[in-house]
Parts: sequence; structure tokens; C-alpha cells
Amino acid sequence: MNTNNQNTEFDKYSEKYKKLLKGSFPKFFQNIDYYSEYKVNEVFNHRKKIKTQTILDFGCGVGLSLKYFSKYFSNLELWGYDNSSLSLKEIENENGSINLTSNLDNIPRNHFDAIFIANVFHHINETEHEKTLNDLKRFLKPDGLIYIFEHNKLNPVTKIIFSMSDLDKNAKMVPIKKFYELSYKCEMQIVLKKYTLFFPKQLSFLKIFEKLLNWMPLGMQYLIVIKKKASKNSPF
Repeated sequence: MNTNNQNTEFDKYSEKYKKLLKGSFPKFFQNIDYYSEYKVNEVFNHRKKIKTQTILDFGCGVGLSLKYFSKYFSNLELWGYDNSSLSLKEIENENGSINLTSNLDNIPRNHFDAIFIANVFHHINETEHEKTLNDLKRFLKPDGLIYIFEHNKLNPVTKIIFSMSDLDKNAKMVPIKKFYELSYKCEMQIVLKKYTLFFPKQLSFLKIFEKLLNWMPLGMQYLIVIKKKASKNSPF
């Protein structure tokens, strides 16, 4: 994924993205809405005691997560960025309530309480990782937090699904340790690391045990939360 505003590989997938994504999963794992809501719920639970007025979904694609932000957060100013303008056209945006853009220059600086970037970094060329995190840093309020979800390459099921996906054929999984390096280079700090998605929807009744498991590198994905800088008013 190139974060510049130009035609991208995901333009050609825009109309069939959901079908391709679902088809990349084994039948037992094909409820993609469950995974989208799961990640938004992780952000919501982490921010229960933190005032949240503005959220940016960076790399929002066809908007799989955007509807859940509207569900979990009230009175929210919601933004969605994706470099595929055709993907943005697939988003149901009633009354223009979501600010959508494929141009980084349109995103306000120092504006967001939370930035959500789910399964995007593995589509960005490694040489652009530092630039991307610095861009996110500029968009973030002084006390804001960046929530990064990525595939866990240590999970064998994740590796199989990743290798089967047409959407990921030009992608490269990012090891969790990479974000320690990136956060250091960008003068940022990791405030939370956890492994997630231990159970598919059919076994979601076991999700209550994830708090006991999230330190184990066995979840299908991981979550890294990064802050911009220390602040007297920060809860972290």
C-alpha cells in the first residue's frame, strides 16, 4: 500500500473486497463482521474512561470498521482515510456523517483522540513504515493514542490464511518487535501490547478467557497502542 493519493492495487478490489476477504478464510472463520467489530470493541474497552470525540480510521478500505465506531462511540467526529478512492465509494455514508478522504493533506493535524489502523502496515512497503507512523503522529492530539492491529506471524492459522489471500499476495507480515523500533525512531512510546483474536465467532463464548491469554503469542493478531508523548494530563 502506497499512502500517496494515486491509483492503488486496492482500486481493482474495491467492488469485490468483502467477497475476496471472506473467501480467503477457511469456512469456520468466515464471519468477517465479527473480526471488524471485535477490534473496535477492543478500542472501546480501552477508552472507557478516556474522553473520545475524534477518531481516524487510517486505511479504512471499504469501511468494515467504520459502522462499529458509530455504534460504540456517541457524538463522535469520525474520519476515514484510504489511498484507494474507489474503495471509499463503496462506503455507506449516510448524510455525509463520516469525513472520507484519499488525500493525506486533507486530514487535520493534532486533531484525533484515537487513530485506528487495522491490518494496514503489512500492505505498506517497509521503507515507508517510519514515514507512515510519523504521519499518524502529526494527526494525533498530544494525549491521543494510536491503535495498531496486525497479523501475528507466530500463529499457524494466521500464516495459512495470509498465504491463501489474494488481497495479501503483495503484502509482508510485520513482526511485533518492528513497532518497538519504529516507535523509538519516531520518538513515541508503546503503552500497551497484547495478543488478540484467540477464538473465532463460533467459540466467542470463550472470549472471557482472553484476558488471561493476551500475553501469549498465540492470538491470530496483536494490538500495539502507541502514544505521541508524555503529558501532565495523560492517563498513561
